[in-house]
Amino acid sequence: CLRNDGFLRYPVFLCTGEQRLRFWQLPSLLKSLKEIDILILYPAISTVMLGLCFLIQAPWICLIGGFVIGYAAPAVYPAGDLTTATFFPENKGTATSMVMIASSIANYTIISLASYITKTGGAAAPRMILLLNMGVTIVGILLALYVKKNKK
Repeated sequence: CLRNDGFLRYPVFLCTGEQRLRFWQLPSLLKSLKEIDILILYPAISTVMLGLCFLIQAPWICLIGGFVIGYAAPAVYPAGDLTTATFFPENKGTATSMVMIASSIANYTIISLASYITKTGGAAAPRMILLLNMGVTIVGILLALYVKKNKK
């Protein structure tokens, strides 16, 4: 998927999970990180950025936050998929399917909850949704820390 000069041969969505993960890692700084470390670091970066967006109520922070979270978020799914596949090496396809099903359920649940918050929250709804996102991200970090601790 990546050429020797570091540029993409194909669009990112045509690459395998591992190739997408390597593309979304910071080029030289984070190459030594394992998938489980990315599942901790990138959501932590996103949590900090969500917190800044919550505290600094200005349009410019949303632009910066969109860039930072947009860079960090795409690496989480492939890292989770690869981490899950390492637990079930003989059933990688089943593990990937379970990750995709869990992702779909989570997307539906969180979007439904965010729509309810928007309907009932009034003017404070966007800030409450930021708090919801921070909470979900913190739970993800805690689960990744648990997996990292018990993986050994």
